[in-house]
Amino acid sequence: MALIQLEKLSKSYGRGNNAVSILKDFDFTFNAGEMLAITGKSGSGKTTLLNLIGAVDFADSGRYLFNGEEKRFRNVSDGVRFRAQNIGFIVQHFALIDDFTVYENVLMSLWETPTKPHERKKKVLEVLERLDILDLKDKYPPQLSGGEKQRTAIARAIVRKPAIILADEPTGALDAAAEKNTMDILKELHAEGTGIIIVTHDPEIAAQCDRTFELVKG
Repeated sequence: MALIQLEKLSKSYGRGNNAVSILKDFDFTFNAGEMLAITGKSGSGKTTLLNLIGAVDFADSGRYLFNGEEKRFRNVSDGVRFRAQNIGFIVQHFALIDDFTVYENVLMSLWETPTKPHERKKKVLEVLERLDILDLKDKYPPQLSGGEKQRTAIARAIVRKPAIILADEPTGALDAAAEKNTMDILKELHAEGTGIIIVTHDPEIAAQCDRTFELVKG
């Protein structure tokens, strides 16, 4: 069953003669529970596509259907609400806040949800324990290894139990051991029914997915 359908989507940056088209009349389908790799050369539109799927950015034209329902994002707040309900993000360089502890970095993912404080605490501690970083909850990102930072970023992405995880080069800044650990976690989530979309340049990462979608100049 199609969870996401993009129909004739177009996205450009700049105006007038300076406008640069990134995606044009673009069609895309992602099925519920699928693990999909998006590949392509730098500048082909991979990150733009991921941001459109995650409502971080918005298309100039075309239709976005989620679970069969058309989504019309009018402003940033619409995108925030949509992500809070449906999507978790993981990025290459973790995007953790250095002045927040591991616990606080994960907790911030629940700020936009109508969850009581004691329930938030329970959810955060449970996901930290699941990812084997509960003992790091009071540490700050500069005190962590690359693998520990990535597990913290994954915890932040999955604490709301989203339908989809969007991962932009999630192993690009990791050593071989941390890369394997990250992929093992993503594959475990996939086995539980979470949809996973991974942007990657690495053919070995793409080969571990159900399907590969290659972008060529948008």
